[in-house]
Amino acid sequence: AWIFKYDRRHSRLSFQARNVEIGNKAFARLAHHLATE
Repeated sequence: AWIFKYDRRHSRLSFQARNVEIGNKAFARLAHHLATE
């Protein structure tokens, strides 16, 4: 899941993946679903 997040520790906005592994698996599953539909 890609999210915009304000990083208080570094005082900046960061665009990052939350739980990258699960996000990548979900994306791969979605891409496969769209490709086979």
